[in-house]
Amino acid sequence: MYVDMSTVKYVVDMSTGMNIGLHDIFIPHLMKSYMDKKMNSKIESMGITASQSFFIVSIGKNEGTSMKDLTAERSVDKALTTRAVKQLMETGFVDNISEYPQKYKLVLTERGHEAEVLI
Repeated sequence: MYVDMSTVKYVVDMSTGMNIGLHDIFIPHLMKSYMDKKMNSKIESMGITASQSFFIVSIGKNEGTSMKDLTAERSVDKALTTRAVKQLMETGFVDNISEYPQKYKLVLTERGHEAEVLI
């Protein structure tokens, strides 16, 4: 089935039954794409991506945060948080200071604080 998007003015959110204007869907996506491009050019020299930079900022604001709290704050799924934090730990931006390996108390390293200033 083909839908001519030029004639569509809104879509219906099936969970609430409310009409959602197309600008409410596409504008945030375009803004994210624009911000990702701007941020990637700014921080690519440090070896991190725009999506990782959001985790750096969150951890910097809440030193000692857990993975669970970080996932909730960023409103993303656990797998994404785990991958991003693991990469940031491997590249030396984030450290886990928990005395238990299964628990997380995430803090920025010196390199992480340098990146946070650039972001």
